[in-house]
Amino acid sequence: MTFEEYLKSKGLTEEQIADIVGGMKENKLYLSAEENIDERYGKLKGQHDEASGKLTAAEELIKQLQPQAKGNEELQGKIADYEQQVKDAEERAAKAERDASVKVALLANGALPEDVDYLMYRIEQGDAEVKVDEGGKLSGMDEAVKSLKTTCPKNFAVGKSGAEVEEKPLPTGSGEKKTEPQSLEDALRQAYEPNKE
Repeated sequence: MTFEEYLKSKGLTEEQIADIVGGMKENKLYLSAEENIDERYGKLKGQHDEASGKLTAAEELIKQLQPQAKGNEELQGKIADYEQQVKDAEERAAKAERDASVKVALLANGALPEDVDYLMYRIEQGDAEVKVDEGGKLSGMDEAVKSLKTTCPKNFAVGKSGAEVEEKPLPTGSGEKKTEPQSLEDALRQAYEPNKE
């Protein structure tokens, strides 16, 4: 049940519902299908901040050691290794932050929690392009969600996907109504005998 449907079940009019939903956006109040999303996001942000702090400390140590390493090839090699490790750790932290932001955005747009990893895979395979800018904001997420809702409608909650597909199978046969077989022998005969027209 969506939030709008819940409000409607409580007897609110369409205008009142639109006013409430509009007011929520203005006051930066958001709903999520996930339970305790603020707590989960806070934990992820804390882990990211901790990793960022460790990276900053490592960079400071490298800067302090560089002047002492002049002429010492072994120490220069270690510094180069540490610089590469710091760079790799920064890339992993940026990817983890991007992935967490994309997952939260997918859930907020009605993705089924059990399908979020699959939708992330589709984004990584290039079905949709999502980037994180320097301020930590996602760009291209709206287009990605719209594309994924079109290509993977069953991975989103009904009512939020925007596209519900009703399956209508094509008619079989040449238009003639075949009689139901009464035995296995009749079924085999109907399946393998050439059509008599």
